[in-house]
Formats: sequence, C-alpha cells, structure tokens
Amino acid sequence: MARGRSSRPGRYAVFGLAQGLRHTFRQLAKSPVFTAVSILTIALGMGANTAIFSVMNAVLLRTLPVPNPQQLVYFHLKNQPLNTSQTGYGDMSMSMPVFAAMRTRKEVFQDVIGFAPLAFEKVAVRIAGEPEEVWGEMVSGNFFTGLGVQPVLGRGFTLQDESTHASISVLSYAWWKGRFGGDQEILGKTVYIKGIPVTVIGVAPPGFGGVDPAHRRMDFWIPLQNRPELNAWGAPPTDHTLYGSPNWLALDIVSRLQPGVTAEQAAAQLTPAFQNALASASPVDPRDQKPLLVLSNIRGVESLRDDYELPLRFLMSMVGLVLLIACANVVMLMMARNAGRLPEFCLRQALGAN
Repeated sequence: MARGRSSRPGRYAVFGLAQGLRHTFRQLAKSPVFTAVSILTIALGMGANTAIFSVMNAVLLRTLPVPNPQQLVYFHLKNQPLNTSQTGYGDMSMSMPVFAAMRTRKEVFQDVIGFAPLAFEKVAVRIAGEPEEVWGEMVSGNFFTGLGVQPVLGRGFTLQDESTHASISVLSYAWWKGRFGGDQEILGKTVYIKGIPVTVIGVAPPGFGGVDPAHRRMDFWIPLQNRPELNAWGAPPTDHTLYGSPNWLALDIVSRLQPGVTAEQAAAQLTPAFQNALASASPVDPRDQKPLLVLSNIRGVESLRDDYELPLRFLMSMVGLVLLIACANVVMLMMARNAGRLPEFCLRQALGAN
C-alpha cells in the first residue's frame, strides 16, 4: 500500500507533463504562422552562432589530438637579425644552431621537436612505379615520442635515425588507408620520395596529421635529412642547406613545457641562450635590434590566428547579439499573442479555472 501511494506523485507528474505537451502542440498547431515565424527566428540565430563558432573553433581554439596538448608551444622570433635569411612560416622559422641549443634545456622543456616541410606544395613520390604528389615533411628523431604519438603499426623515429639521416618513413593513417588500402604488410616496403628510396617503418594513429602551423595534414614523415635532394622547403642546395647554413632560418620548432612552467616564463628564461645561438651563426649586424624569443601555445591554425582572431571574436559577439535579439523577438511575439487572448483568460478565471 505504501509503495502504491508513493508512486502516485510520480505518475501524476508524468501525466501532467504529457498533458502540458499535448496542450502546447495544440496551441502551436492553431497558429501555424506564429509557430513558423518563431521557429525560423530562433533557427536563424542559432545557425549563425553555430557557423561562426565552428570557424572560430577550427582557427583559434582546437588543440592537437595528443596527450597534454596544453604543454605544447611554438617558437617565434621577434626582430630577425639582418644577416640571416628566412624561408617558411615567417617569424616561426629557426636555425639549426637555435634548435641544437634549445633541445638541451631540460629544466624548461621536456622535449624540443624540429620539423620542416619538404616543399611549399606537395612532394613527388613514386609507389610501385606509379607517381603521385602528397604532403610530407622531415622531422627530428623525437617527433613522435615528444608529442606522445604511438604508431598503430611499426615504430616511430629515434634520435639515432635523426643523426644518421636514415632513409625511413612513417605514413599517416589516412594515406595508409586511402592509398595502400590499410595493407597490414606495409612495413618494410619502399616508397620513392623525390627519387630517393625510403623504407616504411610505421603508420601514425588515426586523426594525427602533424603539427604544421598552416594545418596542412601530412601524408608521411622522414627523419631530418642532409641530402641535397631532400632539402627543407624544396630549396636548391646551392642556396642553403639545413645543416650547412647556420644563418638560414627554415626549421620550425615545437616544444613540450615542463609541468608548472608557462610559455612566458620559458621565453624569459631562454632569451639569452636564444640570442647567443643566433649570434654564433654569424657576426651581429650593428643595425640589429636584439632578437627576442616568443612562445605561443598550440591551438587552432597558427598561421591564421594573428590575422583572424579579432575579426572572429567580433563576429562571434555580433551573432551572439543576433541570437539575443531573435529570442527577444519571439518573447515579444508571444506577449502580443497572449494579449490577444486576454478576454479568454478572464473568462476562464471567472469560471474558476486556475
């Protein structure tokens, strides 16, 4: 008996909710124009907010699909020395002496990772005699371990692979699936990159496409090379080489901060060593301003964030205001509609309805 009495309030609540929903739908069906206008108004406001937030998330907010992405930072150079040349992503390009100096600073960084695309556009490769063009870059030996990325097949690179400039490659999961059909026997096979034979040793996990600042998803990676055919950014080796031109800024650097260290603290602590590494490449030009190290957290598309952050935030504010106005319009429409039903409400109250 007690159980039956205790369950009645719950049944009454469900019955009341169902009755309320039926009444609501009846009222909406009686006024199709009002219903359509209200739904369309709210839908437009929500659609605009969703569209702008999707762009804002991709350009400004999205983090890498790796463990603890908040610890990862990009290197930036402010006040580039006049006696250096730069290729790549503007102030993000660094020299090999800077990379060598920074990767020893274990009190600040857990890992320091270097990488450089093999071309500004896609790279010519040949697979089983068939040519095609894909995205590729060369990376330091700690690229996968430093990012916390575990290949689904085979292995990643090691520091020994980097020091020996090994002719090996790790494929992206998307390229492995799309081009090789997810071949489980891919390990040990040969891919020709710009005519150089390299052996496939691993396949990256799904969703990982690298840390390219322009958000280009790489199809393969090879260790840092000292071959003229595989120069950074496809530059002619007669102009510059990554290892032979210490004043050539062409290497992008990503670092994983030690726990508890902020990007600002790390930059302030490392700026003197950073300046010394740049100065060691060639004599300082007396017209130079002191170069400064800036570290930025990795989120969104680095190459677009500076140009589009303010416009996107402004647009997000505007579409938020549009949604607020849309909601206010619907409220006003409902108030006007209810005002027209005032005689009905008075009659119901007079008859004893609550």
